[in-house]
Amino acid sequence: MIRSPCRQCGQPLRPYLCSPKWCSSTRQWSEDDRRKLKGKRMCGSPTGGGGLKPPPDHAELQRQLDGYRHHLDQCAQIAGKALGYPWFKDDQQNFPGSTDADGVCIGDHVGDSIVEELARAYEAVKAERDALKAAADRLTNSDDGEGAA
Repeated sequence: MIRSPCRQCGQPLRPYLCSPKWCSSTRQWSEDDRRKLKGKRMCGSPTGGGGLKPPPDHAELQRQLDGYRHHLDQCAQIAGKALGYPWFKDDQQNFPGSTDADGVCIGDHVGDSIVEELARAYEAVKAERDALKAAADRLTNSDDGEGAA
């Protein structure tokens, strides 16, 4: 019979006397017992099971949020540059002292809207490319047809 050790004292668990949450030797509940966690918010499943770790503190959440905001701003700048938006550095009258590091002026756009505009521009360029390809094929085919006749 395989017996798992007690988390408190390390001794094998004894049937009907010990459990993973209760140590009969030290007569204590383990740290992750639900009785001790009652009223505390836990991450994991909706019932509080699973990971049983406390939620991240406010500073960690703020750090993650700042990282996501920076990432979205960088994505919007990349899309704005690809769409040919004006640079802050080119308008020194309204934005004195701005440099390349300040990027492009994307106006009221947010990440979703500027990427949507970029996707529309991409589709338009693709359609134009396909039309030019078809016209080139027609010209090539008509040249071949005339030479054979």
